[in-house]
Amino acid sequence: MTFFFFSGFLAPLGAVTGAQFTLGFSHLKKNFSAASGYLFESAGYFAGGIIFTYLILPYFNPSAVTMSFTALLFIAGALAFARPVFKKTLLLLAAIMVFTLPWASKYFESFTLSKLYPGFTALSAVYSPYAQIVTAERNGETYIFSNGLPVLTLPNPDTERSEKFAHLPLLFHHRPQKVLLLGGAAKFVQPVLDHGVALVDYAEPDPKLLETLQKLWPDNFFRPPPANPSCRRQRVP
Repeated sequence: MTFFFFSGFLAPLGAVTGAQFTLGFSHLKKNFSAASGYLFESAGYFAGGIIFTYLILPYFNPSAVTMSFTALLFIAGALAFARPVFKKTLLLLAAIMVFTLPWASKYFESFTLSKLYPGFTALSAVYSPYAQIVTAERNGETYIFSNGLPVLTLPNPDTERSEKFAHLPLLFHHRPQKVLLLGGAAKFVQPVLDHGVALVDYAEPDPKLLETLQKLWPDNFFRPPPANPSCRRQRVP
């Protein structure tokens, strides 16, 4: 049922997208082959993917990226139209979006976060290639979300869940000495250390999450040097 529901929306869009390629060639010179068009299209997708992943996504929030690409589409549309009135209109819209980008992107991001996290007051949002890290507040407590899922609550973490996760696996070993802990937003570190282990290697896949924890939870073990010498922290490259 879901397949037929979404197909009803995507089929018209797919037909229009396919027609755009054909109509675009009708405005080009006759000596420009369809094979060359597909080659340039593939090269554009490849270059755009690299630029978007490594140069745009890590440094700009989604609202700014969306508005920037919309402005580029307006400019591309202006270049495609022959009528001066359409060119001037699209170029004017692109200029408005570029000049209002710093203010408008923050407004749209704040509006989006308020809808994604109802009942919370969003304090900050950082982005990494792996997730969106949002810090929000409600009833005097600070929540850290990773891609919409709560990973840590401060100043009172979920002690019961942390202890269950840490203690039960360690009980299967008669005398654990070295423990590798992957992820978990550092809330499982202290329960593991309670078992008297000699060394805990804590690795966090997302460096932005580790930076957020260092900022909001400095009294745990995120101190240079770490307050607990038996715990080493690192981030997975």
